[in-house]
This record gives sequence, structure tokens and C-alpha cells, in this order.
Amino acid sequence: MVRTPPGPKPRLDRGAIAEAAIEIIDRDGLDALSMRRLAERLAVAPGSLYTYLADRAELEALVLDTVIAHEGLPHRSPGTWRDRLEVWARIDWELYSARPWILDLIDRVRTVTPSMVGWLDSALRSFDDVAVDDQVKLDVINAVAAYVHGAALSSRQEVARLAGETPEGVRAAFERATALQDAIRTGADPFRATWFETGLHCLLAGIEKELTDRADSRKGRT
Repeated sequence: MVRTPPGPKPRLDRGAIAEAAIEIIDRDGLDALSMRRLAERLAVAPGSLYTYLADRAELEALVLDTVIAHEGLPHRSPGTWRDRLEVWARIDWELYSARPWILDLIDRVRTVTPSMVGWLDSALRSFDDVAVDDQVKLDVINAVAAYVHGAALSSRQEVARLAGETPEGVRAAFERATALQDAIRTGADPFRATWFETGLHCLLAGIEKELTDRADSRKGRT
């Protein structure tokens, strides 16, 4: 029997490296990622990765850039600027919830990546029909991004706290927290997951009013 020789291995590129790295992180966590582990996953010699990447820091930046590229661009969503930012905020919230390691990666990566630039440009284009200064638009984008990022960090910390035991001192503090007890008796839940949506709505509603006031003021000066 004539044996067919195996075909050539798929050509290695930065995209394949990033996807393999994401698979490792999704399965075993960010700290499990290493050049050696990645080389094993790709069935290549560890040294060959350095043809494409200088070091682990560049690898982590590549992974973050790839994750951002997968998100899609805000200005392509239908509706008003508020609709677009709301969709983007929810996508980020769901992404951070599904892959909390991204929060750690954001903290580690100290460089701007191409997808970050493309995403910021797209977010700015979402405001094309809003008559306010570009700096105000950028400030709004950063404010919403900070809200989502901070909310995701807070949510992760809350999950960790609730998973642990409640110290006796905390129980005593709850007994003294009369306003909190009254709220809980009415059915309110301080740990209910709807707080993100409530906060996002209030933030965007306030921004919308501020932008409308600024646009009206600009019209009045012309």
C-alpha cells in the first residue's frame, strides 16, 4: 500500500498564535499562558514563536488586541449615539462576565494596540450627528468605558466575597444597618444583578441631557 505523505503544516501567523493563546487562557487561566505552553498547543518549537513575538508582554498585547477586534465596531450598530453606546456597553459587560481574565489583561498591557485605535475611532464616529466638541465626545466615551470596566471589577469582587464565609462582625453590622434592613424587607436586593442596567441607564440619560443642553447652547451662539 502506498502511503500518502502528510500535507504541510498550516502556516503559523500572529492570528493563529492569538487564537491558540485565547484557548489556553479560557481553559486554564491567564497565568497558565507561557511561550512553551503555547508552542506545545501549536505543535511548533518554542523558539519559532519569537519570529512573530518579542516576548510575553507582546503576546499579551496581541491577545488583548484580538479580543477587542472580535467585539465589532460601535458606529456600525443601528440607532442614535446612545443606542450604539448602550449596545457596546452591554457587549463589554457580557464579555467581562464570560471572560473575567480580560480585566487582568487590561491591567497588564501597557501599550496601545491597533484594535484599540480602530475601536476609539469607531466610537467617535458614533457621535457624527451630535453638535458638541470632539473632546466632550471623547470624554463621554471614556466615562462609559470606565463605568463598564469598574462595574465588572466590582462584580467580580462581589462574587468572591459572597463565596466566602460571613465574619461575625459583618453580621453584627447588618443588624445595626436599619435602613438596609428596611430596604431588604420591601424586597430590594443589594446584590441583585440589575444594578448594572440601572446604572448604565442613569449614566446615559444624564449624558444625553448634558449633550442636548450643550448642543442647544451652541445653536444659541450662532
